[in-house]
Amino acid sequence: MNTKWKPPCDLSVLKDHGMLPNDLDEFSRRLLETFFLPEDVPLDREESPDQPSTSSAQSTIEQTNKEKESLALHHLLEILDPAEAARWHWRDTRKVRRSLERWWESRADDVVQGERGSHPMSETPEQNLDDGKARYAV
Repeated sequence: MNTKWKPPCDLSVLKDHGMLPNDLDEFSRRLLETFFLPEDVPLDREESPDQPSTSSAQSTIEQTNKEKESLALHHLLEILDPAEAARWHWRDTRKVRRSLERWWESRADDVVQGERGSHPMSETPEQNLDDGKARYAV
């Protein structure tokens, strides 16, 4: 299964440019590196014992895991972008995921722009032509 979104750069690039919060723990960092993957990544900080595999128990476990994932993603967004996290309820996983994607894209854009020096559209050719002469004949 393919993902719809892929990070524009490695998390290590953002870390090298100081764009990750200092209080980001290892669990949150791992979650940030994997939230977009289609495969399930274990979210428990500790390994949990196996549960009996009945259909109702299995569906309860799956629902609990989805809730844990939703809450963990929202907590991660609270760390990275508190203003954006305040906009969404923790159960609105689609919007929380998209906010995390936008956070990552904006940081990657900042890194790329920093390497170029400035945004290519920040200075138009007309701004360089200020030689005191009128640009248009009347």
